[in-house]
Amino acid sequence: MGNASSQPRAGVYFPGIHGHGGAERLALQLALTLSQLGWETLLFTDVEVDRVQIEKEFGAPLHAVEFRVLAAPKLTRSLTGEPRRLLLEGVHARQLRRARLDLFVNARFKSSVPGSGRENVYYVHFPQRLENATRGPMHRLYLAAMSLLDRTFVQRNHRGFVGTYDHVWANSAFTASHVESRWGVGADVVYPPCPQVRPLPKRKTIAVVSRFQTPRADVPHKAQEYLIDAFLQLTDLHVQGWTLVMIGGAEESDQSFIEALRMRAENAPIELVPNASRVQLEQILGSALIYWHAQGVAGDPIAKPETQEHFGISVVEAMSAKAVPIVFGHAGPAEIVAGLPGDLTWQDDQELVRLTRRVAYALPAELEGVQSATRMRARSFDETHFAAQIAERLGKA
Repeated sequence: MGNASSQPRAGVYFPGIHGHGGAERLALQLALTLSQLGWETLLFTDVEVDRVQIEKEFGAPLHAVEFRVLAAPKLTRSLTGEPRRLLLEGVHARQLRRARLDLFVNARFKSSVPGSGRENVYYVHFPQRLENATRGPMHRLYLAAMSLLDRTFVQRNHRGFVGTYDHVWANSAFTASHVESRWGVGADVVYPPCPQVRPLPKRKTIAVVSRFQTPRADVPHKAQEYLIDAFLQLTDLHVQGWTLVMIGGAEESDQSFIEALRMRAENAPIELVPNASRVQLEQILGSALIYWHAQGVAGDPIAKPETQEHFGISVVEAMSAKAVPIVFGHAGPAEIVAGLPGDLTWQDDQELVRLTRRVAYALPAELEGVQSATRMRARSFDETHFAAQIAERLGKA
C-alpha cells in the first residue's frame, strides 16, 4: 500500500550524506529533481544533517526535500566489517519499509539494501561483486554465515537485493557493461548531474582535480605522481610560463603523501592546493587552458575495473569552463570526451606529453574550435539534462 496522501512519496537512500563529493551531489540532485516532478521527497541518511551547510555545499536550496535520519542500534558501535554492515542494512531496510514509499531510489555505493517501495530504482556508481573469492575453509564458512544472515535479516528473500529492483541505472556505459557482467541485468545509462563552471580569461595552466589520498590497495589511485613526472618532461612549457595546479580534498592522515608529492615536483612550476574551497576550484578551472585526468593508468581495466574512473564529474566541470581535457583513454573519461575534435585520450606518458604540447602550441583559431566543442559537450551533462533523463525514465516527461 502506498502513501495515504494524494501526493506520491519518493525516498532516496544515501547514508552519510554531507553535501560535497560527486556521489553526494547526485543523491541531492535526485531528491531535488523528484520533488520538482511532483513527489513528496524524503532523503534517508544515518547522520544528523546540517541543512544550511549542505545547501551551501550543494549551491541550491533544498527546502522541498525532507531529510530523515535512520536510527542505528548501539550494538553497531562495537562491530566492524561485514557484521556491522549487515546489522545496519537490516535495520535500515525495516525502517524504509515502514515509510510506505511509492518510489524508492537506492543511490548508495555498494549498498545491498533491498527495494522497499512500490517501484524501486538502484543507481549504480559501480557494481560490487555478488560473490567474494574464498581464502580457505574458515573464510568459506565465514562467507556462508554472512550470506545466510544477509538473506534472512536484510533481504528476507532468496533472490538477493538485485531482484528487488524494477530498474537499474548506471552512471556511464562503462559501468552499465559491468552491471550486466556481474549482476546479470541490463542497466540504463543515466549520466550524473555535473556543475557547470564559468569560463574565465585563460592562463597557461594545466589543472588537475583529484583527492590527495595515500595509495592503498582498496582505493582507486588518482595517479598524481604520474602526472607530476609527465609535467617534469615539459621543460619547454615551463620556460614559457606554464604551471601545473593540482586541487583536491585531503585528510590529516594524507599530509605525508602530499609532502612526498611536493618533493617529487622538485623546483618545477607545480602547485598543490589541498582542500580548496569551491570558489578556489572554480577560479582555477575557469582560468585553466588544459585539464589532465589520469585515474586508472596504474590499474588493469579488464581484470580490475574498479581501478578506473567510472564517470568523471571533474572532467565535465573543466570542460564547461572551456579547458581542453586530455584524459587516460579508458572508462568514463574516454566516454565523456568521445566525439570532440582530435583524439584527446592517451595510454602512456609519451602520448600525454605529445597531446599536451599539441594543445599548448595550437593556433588560436584551432584552439577556439576545440574549446567551443568542449563546452557544448559539457552542457549535455548539466542538471537540466539530468532532470530530463529522470523524468523520461519515470514516465514524467
